[in-house]
Order: sequence, then C-alpha cells, then structure tokens
Amino acid sequence: MHQNTTKISQQPNGLDFYYPAVQDARKLNEFLMKHLPCRYETSQKLISHDTHNGTYNYKVSYSVELPGICKDDIVCLPKKFAQKIGNLGQILICLRVTNNIHLIDIETLQICRVSGLQFWRQPFNSVCDSKQLVHFTVMEIEEISDRRAKSGEGTLSKKHVLADCWVIRTCELGMHEDFIHTRTHLGHLLKEGDSVLGLDVKNSNCNDDELAKMKDDRKPDVILVKKVYDKQQRKRKRKWKLKRMMNDAERDANSCTTDGNDNFNAFLEDIEEDEELRKGIDIYIDGADTASQAGTTADPRDLPQVSLSEMIQDMKIHDEEMKDV
Repeated sequence: MHQNTTKISQQPNGLDFYYPAVQDARKLNEFLMKHLPCRYETSQKLISHDTHNGTYNYKVSYSVELPGICKDDIVCLPKKFAQKIGNLGQILICLRVTNNIHLIDIETLQICRVSGLQFWRQPFNSVCDSKQLVHFTVMEIEEISDRRAKSGEGTLSKKHVLADCWVIRTCELGMHEDFIHTRTHLGHLLKEGDSVLGLDVKNSNCNDDELAKMKDDRKPDVILVKKVYDKQQRKRKRKWKLKRMMNDAERDANSCTTDGNDNFNAFLEDIEEDEELRKGIDIYIDGADTASQAGTTADPRDLPQVSLSEMIQDMKIHDEEMKDV
C-alpha cells in the first residue's frame, strides 16, 4: 500500500497522501476504517475529457476524519452517555485507540469500549492539551481493596490497581506539606518518590462544557495520567527500531523539527508501555549485539521494555561479486 504513495504532505489539519490510481487510495481508506473509528467522504473533480472517444479523467479525493482522542487523554462524557455505556463516571482516561476507543474510570477501574458509531453519534473531546499536564511527586500511596461496587457496574480492569494517592507539585517540593489527595488507577506502578504527570483541575483553565457542568464536589483536585520515567535512560536501553514512511519535510535532513522528534519518541514510549499496542506493529532488532543484550539484564528502575521475543530480525541483502573458480 505505502509503496505506491507518490507524495505525503503535512497540512494544518492532517496529512495528504497522493496516489497515481484510485484503487491505491481506496486501500488506504479501507485500512484506516479497519483500524480506527473514523468516517470519510468521497468527492471527484473533472480534470479533462476527450469528446472524440468519450474518455474522462477525474481526480478522486477521500476525506477521512479521525476522532480527536489519543492515548492518555482525559475526557469528560455527558452524564446520560456515561450511564448508557456502563454506568461510568463522567471523567475518564483513554487507554488506547484501536477500532474502538478504550476508556477507564479512575474512580472505579471500570473499562468500556466506545465504537466508531457511538462516538460519531455523541462526539466528545479531550478536556485539556497534553501541554497542560504538570509533574507531581508521589508522597504517599495506599491501595484500595474494599471498594463497594455500585449497581449496574460493568467490567473492571485486571491490569490496573485502584489506590488513594497523596501528591505535591514537583516544583513545590520542600516548600510546604499541603499534599493533594486523589484516587488513581496507577496503583500497580506508583510508589513513594515517583514522578507522575497529571492535570491540576483546581488551578487549570479547562474549556470543556461537560466539565463545567459538573459540581465542584464531584471533580477531583488532581487527575493522574501516567508515570514519568527517565527519558535518556530509556533511549540508552532501547535496542529496537521501527520502519516508517517519511513525509517531504523529513526527507530533508536539515528540516527535521523538534516537535516531530518529540512526537515520534512519545510514540516509541507508548509502544514500550502498552503490550496490546505492540501486537500489530513489526518491531526490528537494532544493532548487531542486541540479541545478546536485550531482555537479559534487569533494569534497576523497572523501565518498560520490549522483550526480545517480540522483535524480529531485519533482513538485509548484500550483493557480492561472483568469484572465478
């Protein structure tokens, strides 16, 4: 599919893919519809025609719209919609986006899947931008084992642990001891002293209509999203690579942007942290000595890593001259 792509250009609202034949563009459209909860529209424009033999040349365009929800986004659902899909709380965190949007309730560990049909009937957006998340330091954490189940409760996540957590802004560490209490789904990952990204709901300006309708006593002061690891150490420990398509800007070595690198590195980190995400991605061994190093040494900081069994060897063919016998 990607081999027939003639051009990829970046636009303010997405990417444009160019193909010489309609069937190639249709294959990409079918691929996106299979793996993401998206919708599309088709249009065609007459380029030229020959009146003598009755032939017409059209430019066919597929406009594919993707939901504006990504992994680790915080969403606030309308109250009736949240009750309809499993009697969930309104404030949820997106675990991953496949052909469904997977959400988790941070108060109960309930999980649900929102299909593309459900999403486009009742669209919702992220409460905040990722740049609004701030660093918190965990001061105390206590797992919750005796939570009372509510009526109509759906499936609970077995990968997460519900916990009461007391945190403080990292920038205010040592200045006071007014710790902030919150409930989190990251009890299986966090321990005292860890750094975690979260949204300071009380002191943030979130322009979300559903969040504004909620009563203050129903809103948490802080929403913890993900644990923070040492980025430099993660890069050094990374012994694998991906193959990807480059756009026009990336083909020029001098035009590589910092934002593009940051987004790609964040994607690599998501792959390391999410085993389900790795199932549909070909991960290649990077380096000749990786086979003897990857997955064999335990990391003292328990960094998320890709195991050697999930990697495949990159096949390289070298042409060599035939020797005379």
